[in-house]
Amino acid sequence: MIQKRNRQYTEEKVIELLASKGECLYGDIIKELNLSYSVGQEVIFSLITKGLIQHCDKSSKLELKLENIR
Repeated sequence: MIQKRNRQYTEEKVIELLASKGECLYGDIIKELNLSYSVGQEVIFSLITKGLIQHCDKSSKLELKLENIR
C-alpha cells in the first residue's frame, strides 16, 4: 500500500495522462508512468472507485469520467 501523499500525486498523474490522451490501456498507464504493477493497480482501482475514471465499454481501456472531474 502506498502512502496517501504519493497516491494522491500518482492519481493526479493518471488523470493528467488520460486527459491528454483521451483513453489508455490499463498496462500502458502503468508503463507510461513507470509504476510497479501493484501501485498502478491500487491507484487505478482507487480512481475507478471514486468515479473519476471508467473502463471504455468492456475493454481494458480506461478513460476519464468527465462528469465527475472538476
